[in-house]
Amino acid sequence: MPTPRRCVFSTCTATASPPAYAGVITKFAERLSAGLPPVIYGDGLQTRDFVYVQDVANAVTLALESSAGPQGAFNVATGRSITINELARAMIKIFGLDLEPVYEDERTGDVKLAQVDIERAKRRLGYSPQGKLEDVLRVMMEPRIKNVVRAT
Repeated sequence: MPTPRRCVFSTCTATASPPAYAGVITKFAERLSAGLPPVIYGDGLQTRDFVYVQDVANAVTLALESSAGPQGAFNVATGRSITINELARAMIKIFGLDLEPVYEDERTGDVKLAQVDIERAKRRLGYSPQGKLEDVLRVMMEPRIKNVVRAT
């Protein structure tokens, strides 16, 4: 039986626990929770496409239930990129802090631009991401915001 393959990009979930190699959202959240500015490696113009885990689940369901019998690979993302600078500003705002990011040297091997084409998934599966990044970030950060260390 042919099975669809999915390529899932940077996934956001409200229940994420920080792994050893935590993503940028977790790293920013850890620093902001301590009242510290987020650290950005490079100029912050790197882009990422963060997709909500519920959108990933919906894409998988659509692929499994598709009457067209989808074959091949499907990109699962939002189709909208955000710069790391924009992410940092959004998270600082959500935490209600008055901070500026700290910039450090670019890291070797970091991906500069991540632009994901989801047209095939939209067309063949009817996939339509619903999670809005700022809303997802608010839900993800709610437990951390309550315990933010604020400068006096």
